[in-house]
Amino acid sequence: MNATPETQAASPSADTRAPRIAIVVHRLGGGGDQRTAIILANALAQRGFAVDLLSSRVLEKSAQRVRPGVRLLTLPESGWIASRLLALRADWAGIGANFRALASAEKVLPGFRMMPAIAGYFREWRPDAIYAVGPIMGLACLFARRLSQTAGRLVMSERVAWGGWEDREVRAGRIVRAVRRAYLAADHVVSVSAGLADDIARRLDIPRERIAVTYNPVNLPVLGAMAAEEVEHPWFLDRSVPLILGVGRLSKQKDFATLVRAIAEVRRTRRVRLALIGDADRTGKDRKERARLLDLAGELGLGDDLTLIGFQSNPYRFMARASMLVSSSRMEGLSNVVLESLACGTPVVGTDCPFGTAEILGGGSYGRLVPVGDHPAMAEAILATLDNPPSPATLIARARQFDFEDWVANKTAELTGGTAASRPKAA
Repeated sequence: MNATPETQAASPSADTRAPRIAIVVHRLGGGGDQRTAIILANALAQRGFAVDLLSSRVLEKSAQRVRPGVRLLTLPESGWIASRLLALRADWAGIGANFRALASAEKVLPGFRMMPAIAGYFREWRPDAIYAVGPIMGLACLFARRLSQTAGRLVMSERVAWGGWEDREVRAGRIVRAVRRAYLAADHVVSVSAGLADDIARRLDIPRERIAVTYNPVNLPVLGAMAAEEVEHPWFLDRSVPLILGVGRLSKQKDFATLVRAIAEVRRTRRVRLALIGDADRTGKDRKERARLLDLAGELGLGDDLTLIGFQSNPYRFMARASMLVSSSRMEGLSNVVLESLACGTPVVGTDCPFGTAEILGGGSYGRLVPVGDHPAMAEAILATLDNPPSPATLIARARQFDFEDWVANKTAELTGGTAASRPKAA
């Protein structure tokens, strides 16, 4: 474990102490899963838990959102050989289930090399509960818990559709038995949407009742205050031209190419502008996707009516001033930006992708749904929404059903084995 000011605190005493919760995520960047991990860490620390947020890489802009009460620990990644050997040692009885995943770990287990360092952290700090963000981190935490001989309650979370990884069908065949074994061994498994939970149960052949559903939240008071902050970009101040907003990493999963094509279709009858908020610096594939988007926009004649704003630590001030948000994703688990747009009172058009968007939008009651990759249908929905937008009060009332305090209570119950609060009505 890399030495940082946070990691050099004294080891916990065996006397009375606050329950320690470890939240484990591969890389702490600007994505929705990472933002949710930070929000959870901050909320639990505020409620008196000793919270450690573990990651192998932390972007400065993400670190700035972590409150002082949370220890942010950067763990090193070991070599693949050492990681594989330790995994076999941790679960020798499961070698048949784990072999294919471990044999091709470089391709199918991103972040798994954190596992030896996670085991070292568990051995030293003995967390009472562990929250693993994503199935690979869950697998790593399960092995690490066995190696360190700790008894912390392990909660594994699914955040995105299993069809969501690039080359996922190849990867899924290699990791499915290992992840299934891990889910059956975990103390609790949670999904961010009902559709995703159903899909996990089907793909992994595990009882559906083993998978709880806790929807992502919106903190309306905090979001409202952030949405009221000033915006200097002139497009968001000019109400004469409708402004369409897309938010997310510039990746194939978000499918902004379909959105660009839809905007080109809309512009045949009505002038609109398109702004995209999101990074393209995570992988070489993302940077290529950004270049392809710009080339496509040039070919379709969007010209000066497209802007790429990049990562924004406060996207809500842009959402609140946009004419609408369009979620063009090929797949999700539950789209944070759709929820956040509703909370800003901004209309949404979304793809009926696997999974979550249709659940948030109530099957189309709170925003139009279109098929994945269908830019003519998306263009039609954009025009219809511009002509007849839902009332902001209706959208905000919908977002209020995803209550932040209920979410924190549910997460606390998941981690402590307590009783969950009432859950949002999302269908």
